Amino acid sequence: SKLDPYRYLNRQPGALNAVALLGTNAAPLAEDLVKLFGQEPRGHYSLAQVLPRLGPATLPHLKPYLQQTNLRVRALATFVVHELGPAGVEAAPELVAGLRGTDENQQRLVVQTLARMGPGAMPTVTNLLTSAEVIDRLTGVQALAGLLPRARELSPTIIRLLDDPAPSVRLSAALLIVDWWPVFDAATQERIATLGADHPWRRQYQ
Repeated sequence: SKLDPYRYLNRQPGALNAVALLGTNAAPLAEDLVKLFGQEPRGHYSLAQVLPRLGPATLPHLKPYLQQTNLRVRALATFVVHELGPAGVEAAPELVAGLRGTDENQQRLVVQTLARMGPGAMPTVTNLLTSAEVIDRLTGVQALAGLLPRARELSPTIIRLLDDPAPSVRLSAALLIVDWWPVFDAATQERIATLGADHPWRRQYQ
């Protein structure tokens, strides 16, 4: 049978599809849609798919949900910020605050979101490396693995984390160093030796 377009549960998906089509032109609706995000459990997932289309206008209203006690809502709010990419960098501090009382899945999503924000998230990520909280330091190191351009000037800080009290932080720091500064095999070393003294590969290897 055909859906009744005048029933509430049928109208809502149609309205969200319309908002998605409007994109950033629907930014004035951001506050009301985020309020609905907090009030309508059945619509959380659908709203999380649509809110990124509105652009960064959603962020001022979405930030409180990045620390929501309901972990599912918190994860979906984080997903919205993730989808915004660099445009979501304004929410980086709240995103980090959402690490408190979370689980491993949320922590991984925060890592991915910080990395996707790009260079604008670098100050927030750098601050995590000196935090007293293990989950902060671990998140910071792991976010650096995906954050481009690579901040190799942070290598001394990462090397110090090889002595971190937390094994997980030590392991992530070691993996990051290997990723940033790969060990060349003998064949590669011979090839580099044949390059001119000013070749960037040779300078980098040295």
